[in-house]
Amino acid sequence: MIIRDKNIYLCEKTNNGDIRLLRVYGEYPIIEIPKKLQGYSVTEIGSYCFAPIKKMSSEYRKECEDIERDLPFSYHEIAGKEVNEVILPNTVTTLHSYSFYNCKELVTLTFGAALNEVNGDSFMNCSHLHRLIVNASVLNPTGVQFLLNQLNGEIEVIFKEKKETHILFPEYSETYEEIGPAHIFHLQVEGEGFRARKQFQNGIFDIRGYDQIFSTAIGRESTRTLVQMAVMRLCEPIELDSESRDKYKSYVKEHEKVLVETLVKENAEEKILYLCRQNIFSDEGFVFLLQQITAKGWTKLGATIIREKSSHAITSGYSF
Repeated sequence: MIIRDKNIYLCEKTNNGDIRLLRVYGEYPIIEIPKKLQGYSVTEIGSYCFAPIKKMSSEYRKECEDIERDLPFSYHEIAGKEVNEVILPNTVTTLHSYSFYNCKELVTLTFGAALNEVNGDSFMNCSHLHRLIVNASVLNPTGVQFLLNQLNGEIEVIFKEKKETHILFPEYSETYEEIGPAHIFHLQVEGEGFRARKQFQNGIFDIRGYDQIFSTAIGRESTRTLVQMAVMRLCEPIELDSESRDKYKSYVKEHEKVLVETLVKENAEEKILYLCRQNIFSDEGFVFLLQQITAKGWTKLGATIIREKSSHAITSGYSF
């Protein structure tokens, strides 16, 4: 079935009468899949849908040839290196095997809470995928864990419902060591990213469990990664208890130079302002922050945080 909309879609009907997407043709590497095509809900992303190679029956290969023969001048196959960002509708429930195979330039994937089936190696060789955006609250069940189980690189997950919640899952690695002559192997896991990915119960992310792994992550993860984990939790303190808050604050205070460099590099103006209001920075750290902001050309932000600092200095008796 060929459906022409803003893009051109090769589809087939599922057993439920919905749409399984098989191939996409369009103009841009950022693509948003509609909720419905010709009145049918898009619920599945087929095997090798966005892969640079086609794996389908001869019937569908023939339809691909028909599409490609009559493509508009600026259109091309949205697959492989031509995929940078994909926004799936909230209706999608299933990713079939190898659906994003070899999409080495894929950076961001957006999906909804209904996605709860992610088949084998859906993200094989997606080496640049580091951001998942979920159209759901962090407090509600989602299929995030199923995606994270296939991604061992550093991943930022953004839960978007009402107020955004950003959670960083560090990178981890797995190796097998042979421990006996009978070819017995021991799985060796390095990195707290593995434990972070296990903080799910019935699809709900256990935020407090995530906070508890921070202490063991210190010394095992890079300072940059730990600073990012801490800042995300401090700036979006949903279910953040006082003990964890103090732990995160203490860490970023001890590594404020890395903190400043990370925030400025990410253009995180709102986070900088929030942390200034929380009195995170020492006087020395504040001067370094101002130097970095000035070099960035953020004159308005610099003036704002100077006012904040001066106001705090007056009320607290600090010299500045």
